[in-house]
Amino acid sequence: MTITRAKVEVPIPRKRRGSCTNHDKAMLRFFDAIGQAMVRHVDFGVVKCVLVASPGFVKDKLMEYVLSTERPEFKSLQEHKSTFVLCHSSSGHKHAVSEVLADQNITSRLADTKAAGEVRALTDFYTMLNNEPARAFYGPQQCLAANENEAIDVLLVTDSLFRSTDIAERRKYVQLVEDVRGYGGT
Repeated sequence: MTITRAKVEVPIPRKRRGSCTNHDKAMLRFFDAIGQAMVRHVDFGVVKCVLVASPGFVKDKLMEYVLSTERPEFKSLQEHKSTFVLCHSSSGHKHAVSEVLADQNITSRLADTKAAGEVRALTDFYTMLNNEPARAFYGPQQCLAANENEAIDVLLVTDSLFRSTDIAERRKYVQLVEDVRGYGGT
């Protein structure tokens, strides 16, 4: 699941022939805004890995700026520089996260993180859905019926069901997850 904690938007003018100073200043403001958002929203006590992905060399310039800047608020980022993983993506938009997580090189680096396990489980589900459609269930009623028979090996539930405002619906899915864990499913 991808949660948007901060949306950083900075207008960046095009490079002009002869002078790139406006472009360079805007890029520094952009990098500074990203660094401030990371300091504000990333808790390194909990987070094991931070993926920094972009097309081109923007990710490299960002990390160079954050790690070389002598600002005291960036000290926590500099102390945890080993948690940052730089990777290529086709765009800077949110949908590129799934593309980055599908890359085998990145998946091998993230082997012990929760996101990699979720991506692996979803990939396995899609493979099973293509190869053995009789074994893959994806509706609430079908999952409840499979739970009664203790036939669930892997259960994927969206966070929106756990955060539902309807308490009865939330309890139903929490009970389903506890039942699946109770008989050895994940």
